[in-house]
Amino acid sequence: MLSRRHLRIRVMQALYAFYQSEPKDIRRTEQELLNGTDKIYELYLTQLQFLLELAHQEEMYYKDTPASMVTGIRKTAAYTLKSLGFIQWLENDKTFNDQIKKRKITWQQDNDSIKKAFHHLKNQDAYKTFYSIGKSHFRRRSECLKMDHERIFF
Repeated sequence: MLSRRHLRIRVMQALYAFYQSEPKDIRRTEQELLNGTDKIYELYLTQLQFLLELAHQEEMYYKDTPASMVTGIRKTAAYTLKSLGFIQWLENDKTFNDQIKKRKITWQQDNDSIKKAFHHLKNQDAYKTFYSIGKSHFRRRSECLKMDHERIFF
């Protein structure tokens, strides 16, 4: 996310670079600042797109896995990542999808990374807890996802 902290850091870096450079060109420094900010925003969109791809990978995994190998709660796959309101909102958000298309953000070349991340995620205890919690326990399911998000990205 493009937070104030990121913006402050980028401005301080741009100012430092400006005062350290010999030919002090304010237009070049301003352009570097804008490009850096744009790259941070693109990284944020890439992370959100990663969540959508992870949900898609989960769906493909449960479609392709034979029913004899999937047991218990997972057999119905009622509480998948795609069932989360945030994921559904992201998939249907026109502004987000337009930005993704405009910036050509895709994980298609890194499909193996998505598969590895999903298989790592499905072996985590928090993911198993996520499945075992009913749909009515929104807060507990959200806490499980926050823990998983922190493990994947940080």
